[in-house]
Amino acid sequence: MAVTRNLIAHGPSRDDNVDKARGLARFAERHGARFGHIQIVRQRRSTGGAERFVRLKINRRGCVKQVLLPSTAAQLDRLFDGVQ
Repeated sequence: MAVTRNLIAHGPSRDDNVDKARGLARFAERHGARFGHIQIVRQRRSTGGAERFVRLKINRRGCVKQVLLPSTAAQLDRLFDGVQ
């Protein structure tokens, strides 16, 4: 079976950032079992100054519920805090 990867670029500064994340979470609720990974990825700077990518793996049950809660961009951003 062929593996398909789709990446949709969507920066955290866009007005519809929260709505986009919630829509992706609702999609993951319904169809997440059909996909290996459904993630929201952010580029973050570590305390040492290096750039790295942080991922919310939203096709995991607990993460889906967390992504559906935020109503502001700041609340969504906080979900990435502490993610390794």
